Amino acid sequence: MNISQKGDFKTTEGQVIGVALTSIPDYESVRKSKNIETSRTAEDRVNRQLMLAGVMNPEEKSYCLRAGLAKGFYNFKGRVEDLERVIWRGKCINKKCRESQAATVRMLLDQPDNGADHILHKAKGAVVVCSVCEERMYVTRLCEGRPEKDTGKFHHHCKDCGGLGICTRNATNAEYSKQPSAHARRQWLSAAALRKALSS
Repeated sequence: MNISQKGDFKTTEGQVIGVALTSIPDYESVRKSKNIETSRTAEDRVNRQLMLAGVMNPEEKSYCLRAGLAKGFYNFKGRVEDLERVIWRGKCINKKCRESQAATVRMLLDQPDNGADHILHKAKGAVVVCSVCEERMYVTRLCEGRPEKDTGKFHHHCKDCGGLGICTRNATNAEYSKQPSAHARRQWLSAAALRKALSS
């Protein structure tokens, strides 16, 4: 019987008879060698950095912003001065006003992850308030590194989607909330994005 080694498999006359030990990947050592963080360790790191900067109970702060910090979008190192860093600038959401606005890390840590209050309470939970017309607005998509202003209608960060969650862009979407698992919700979001792209 002629046994030859081809890649990771031992074969005999074209039939697989076993798997060489080299074919079993050691994911933990690969993760360590490439310095890849799991979502849990990234969350712990960000919480530690926030505590070093003086933020009490960081695990209760905005999931959307903490996800963005964990991904390294805002160069947050855990210093007190990092809390005063402006991570969004823009115009007031009120089209008649258009006054320049800015939002810091400290402000956005206290922003709710769901803007559903925009319907009944005129975005009472929003932390960015115009100094001229007192219009309230949310800053959304912080977890994607592309912050933008919003009334709250399209500000919803799902905390159930694993790790620090993802933005779903719709605070009142009943179809999204009907999905049975985090995986199903992510698939639904991908399909919704594809439908939107095809329709435009």
